[in-house]
Amino acid sequence: MQVKVNMLNNTRTYANVINQAMLDNTNNIYFYRIRSRDAAGRLTGHIVGNGLSTEQDFSPASGHLYTIKSNFNSTG
Repeated sequence: MQVKVNMLNNTRTYANVINQAMLDNTNNIYFYRIRSRDAAGRLTGHIVGNGLSTEQDFSPASGHLYTIKSNFNSTG
């Protein structure tokens, strides 16, 4: 079975990034969806199709990853 994926683009000043991917012809069933980015464009929040929501914190000075927090059934 072949599944068609509909990619939705979000253009920002720093780059053309893919903001989400969902199954075509469905009721907003997502593979993943980007929820937030920091000023440097690093991914700071996303949710995947099974309901797992993840948030990441980075050092503004060095860009190093400080924390990762994940949980299920987060709305967004």
